Amino acid sequence: MNVNLIIIIIIIIIIITRNQKYHLESNAECAIDVSKAFDTVHHYALLSKLMKKMIPRELLFLLENWLSGCYSRVKWHSAGSEFFKHDFGVRQGSMLSPLLFALYVDDIANIANIYQVYLSVFIC
Repeated sequence: MNVNLIIIIIIIIIIITRNQKYHLESNAECAIDVSKAFDTVHHYALLSKLMKKMIPRELLFLLENWLSGCYSRVKWHSAGSEFFKHDFGVRQGSMLSPLLFALYVDDIANIANIYQVYLSVFIC
């Protein structure tokens, strides 16, 4: 997950909890554009999170192979680039990608729970 995004979310949560501590009435909303978010998932960070969740080794090996086996190339008219490897992103259109992304960003919900902040997610 983008470190800047986590910092922004933590700052918002701290402001909300400070207001709750001093009984200040406040409502805060935070909207995060995740339209390109699937492209930002770091493969090894995701696998590390899955290891911490005690995912079976066989499934981890399968996911590592699925994520690391992704190559692309750019083609324009009759010219094409060399193939390049993807170290970030989950495959677009895969049924597994939304679940992997949700597991990747679950830190946001954990931080919100620590500070007892109501969090809701809307996907458009």
